Amino acid sequence: MAYASASDLLLRYDSRRVADLVSDSGERSSNPSTSLVLLAALDDASGAIDSACRAAQRYLSSDLSSLTGSSLALLKRLTCDLAFSYLVARRGYSANDQRVMAPQAQSANEMLEMLRRGERIFDDATDAASAGVTVFTDRTVTSGFSTQLDLVGRCSRLFGERNS
Repeated sequence: MAYASASDLLLRYDSRRVADLVSDSGERSSNPSTSLVLLAALDDASGAIDSACRAAQRYLSSDLSSLTGSSLALLKRLTCDLAFSYLVARRGYSANDQRVMAPQAQSANEMLEMLRRGERIFDDATDAASAGVTVFTDRTVTSGFSTQLDLVGRCSRLFGERNS
């Protein structure tokens, strides 16, 4: 399911440009909001967002679907910016032309990368700030020595074993 609707994209972008981009006949589409091309671009953008958010282990699709307020507006903007860039790219323009025609694509992709790295979060998603973050605790054994002192021994698969 797309995180933004065709009407969300048409609110954010010139409907004439969108109508030109979704039409394959050479004539402007009379109703771009029902275009399968536009709906596919929105689905593709939503998939890219899902992928980035799952990589950071911060959000499930259900978390993103339940956003409200400014976080929902940001999610819709991100979805629309990516979808519009996909529509421009679909036309086969050169990379330079794509940057000129869809300049928001760069900031949208940067935002995706920040979500992927966990540097940005959606404010009202439940427990997002701590999801996927490993919490370390110091466990001590009865003799009083910290189990963390034997790092090499506990990570033998990482460090390997000496053959001598």
